[in-house]
Amino acid sequence: MFASDSEGEGSVVVGRISFVKSCVIDYFLLVKPWIIGLVLVSTLAGIFIAEGGMPPFGLVAGTLVGIGLATAAAASLNNYIDHDIDARMARTSKRPTASGAIAPVKALACGAGLTVASLVIMTYTTTELAAWLTGVSIFFYVIPYTLLMKRRTPLATFVGGIGGALPPVIGYAAAVPALDEKAFALFLVIYAWQHPHFWALALKYRR
Repeated sequence: MFASDSEGEGSVVVGRISFVKSCVIDYFLLVKPWIIGLVLVSTLAGIFIAEGGMPPFGLVAGTLVGIGLATAAAASLNNYIDHDIDARMARTSKRPTASGAIAPVKALACGAGLTVASLVIMTYTTTELAAWLTGVSIFFYVIPYTLLMKRRTPLATFVGGIGGALPPVIGYAAAVPALDEKAFALFLVIYAWQHPHFWALALKYRR
């Protein structure tokens, strides 16, 4: 009897651990961590260029956390909006919202919460300009690009590229609360790089 109860409790614990592990993995995939990594590298480059040397640790930490959360927010909202078409394409069919692992409304709530958190952190740890640009970046990626243009025209990438090219500019503005020709050059480099990247993916996954 006691052995049976012990085995049952053990099974429940194992089941709960497995459930929590599955949830953690699903939300980890929801925010597209590989994209966050790329964004943080470009943001850090902007900070170093603006500082002309080693930036203060607090500035770097606050900016990277804020931008990381902003990128995660945009990815979550993208998963929410595109969950129906993601399910129809092999490359995206295993995304948590497309596969049903995460309900779209939960992805929406996650994205909204991450957006607020990122803007609060950017506001209090960097500059108002950097925080404002962070909001602009999320807006361009989620509303004009994903929601309004992505399903209608291939020109959507030219608009979506704006949000993708802003992270190094945000890093620059976090260190120097102004924009100049260096910040504009950073924007142009990333903006120009994105389109061959998009087109290469489109050719690879055209089916």
